[in-house]
Amino acid sequence: MRARRAPDAPSLGRRPRPRTGRGPDVGRARRGIGERAGTRERAFKYSKPDRPAEVREATGGADVALDAVGGEVGAGALTVLRDGAGRFGTYGFASGEWTTLDTAVISRRGLTIVGAAGIAFHKPAAAQRADAERALRELAAGRLTPRIHAVWALESAAKAHTELADRTTVGAVLLRPALSSP
Repeated sequence: MRARRAPDAPSLGRRPRPRTGRGPDVGRARRGIGERAGTRERAFKYSKPDRPAEVREATGGADVALDAVGGEVGAGALTVLRDGAGRFGTYGFASGEWTTLDTAVISRRGLTIVGAAGIAFHKPAAAQRADAERALRELAAGRLTPRIHAVWALESAAKAHTELADRTTVGAVLLRPALSSP
């Protein structure tokens, strides 16, 4: 889990943002842009049972939590959100199950829940285009690069999956049908 805090930033959306899992390249790209804008990042090992308490203590309650793991890890991420302002972005279930959402708790705490498509598509088309153009400019300038851990032949998918399950990867794991096995 990662939490970010921008120095001297207004509170809405600028408190540390816990993230579970490693997220897609888009998340890493956004994080890279944020770091260059002065955002500090702190990592929390999300497999520790006391992780939610550690995050709450460090952040005072997060405005945004992004969850790619689901299950118990996602449920823990929900608990770190600040009442009345917390936003939970769910975009994956690496644990094998989605985070269970209790609408009564969400409503009582004043939280906002957004799925992966809602994060991008609630913006007007012009804003989406501007975001995409900015990302492409950063990529072309060499300031934004995807993290690729390994490229595996499709026949080696089981080994690639084992690396993911063992949490030995940093970055994307790609499968290519045309490669011969290593």
